[in-house]
Amino acid sequence: MSKRELTRLIDLVEAVIGKRTAFLTVGEFAQITNTHPVNIRERCARENDFAQQAATGKHYRIPVERLTEYVK
Repeated sequence: MSKRELTRLIDLVEAVIGKRTAFLTVGEFAQITNTHPVNIRERCARENDFAQQAATGKHYRIPVERLTEYVK
């Protein structure tokens, strides 16, 4: 992903949730992609490389780059 594409995604994140960040919570990701949080959480659990989790049972942190699959 180019720096320009990453900047565009982070700008989108800021426009929707009001802050610039490289990682999103499940709720933030769901809000930006207009997807139900349960669907996002299930994908995080199913695909180990989709999101990061500090420890089993902890909250997921989803890299902003994952938005490319949902946002054109």
